[in-house]
Amino acid sequence: MKDNLEISTLQQQILDDCMQYLFEHEDPQVVIKNYPQHRDSVYDAFGLTEEEQREMLMMVLENYGLSVPELADFGTICVATHKYELQLLAVQMLKKHRPRMDRHCYEQVKLWLEDGLENIAIVDLLATKITPVFLELGIASVDDFQSWSSSESKWTRRVGILTMLYLKDKVSSDMLLEFAEPLLNDPEKIVQQAVGIYLMELWGFYSEAVEEFLALHKDDAAPLVIQHATQKMHWDKKKRYGKAALNRSPGGQKSYDNRQKPRGRTSKGRTQPQQRVTQQPKQQRNYKSNRPAPRAQPRFTPKPKPRPNVRVREADKAKYHAIPDWDSFDEK
Repeated sequence: MKDNLEISTLQQQILDDCMQYLFEHEDPQVVIKNYPQHRDSVYDAFGLTEEEQREMLMMVLENYGLSVPELADFGTICVATHKYELQLLAVQMLKKHRPRMDRHCYEQVKLWLEDGLENIAIVDLLATKITPVFLELGIASVDDFQSWSSSESKWTRRVGILTMLYLKDKVSSDMLLEFAEPLLNDPEKIVQQAVGIYLMELWGFYSEAVEEFLALHKDDAAPLVIQHATQKMHWDKKKRYGKAALNRSPGGQKSYDNRQKPRGRTSKGRTQPQQRVTQQPKQQRNYKSNRPAPRAQPRFTPKPKPRPNVRVREADKAKYHAIPDWDSFDEK
């Protein structure tokens, strides 16, 4: 935590209670299990489960009765600790009071991104659950988020472009595409990925405008931007945007190229015929002629006839009939 960060007595008490709860419920095995999901981010965690995280959230909200601006201020202290659960707590506290957020909350959230948040999961939670509400309530404008595109923090730039997805069906395509243009060749991978996702989502609403935009900037945009922006397009459209669009879709997703791959070729350069699913057994041929050999007939075994004037036992009758008489079983 920063040394110059001022903490009130109440804030210190809440922080101490949260830290005590974290130490009582820490589980290194949960941290090890969740670590692969946070490889590209800072993940300094105690290993709380979702239920324990929710319990800590309700402890703060119910025991101290903080106002929404006070929650934002305490969230700044949580973010400064660089502990995953406390940073997540900061976002969750505002998420519980989204209709009552104000301009002070907007300023604090921007401060979180500039000085503390470095986990992509928490950052994207802000971009989908918190910052769009600032636009919805009129707390911040498009011009406010336009300044986020030139921020020194890569996390601020990522949240800025993803926040604009809230307006994808509310403003013109020209305004939305103009917002993405300064970030097409951003040096940071996480920002390039966000811009590509942004264009991919806009393509579902303004396909022609986005395709013209990509054709215009296919040479100066980062390859990762083109890959993400075109990953839902058919192969025939992807090939218009160069080699980057034709590469395998990022994130292990399946390619949308549905063409059948050519089969292996023989030594003469001809395509091998497709093998039959059920192959018929080859018939044996007689060496003296070309006619197929006759099929072997099952050997006929005559039924033994009982001797005259000799009573046949019921046990012997069973030997003569291998298939039972099903009609003899009366349905009840």
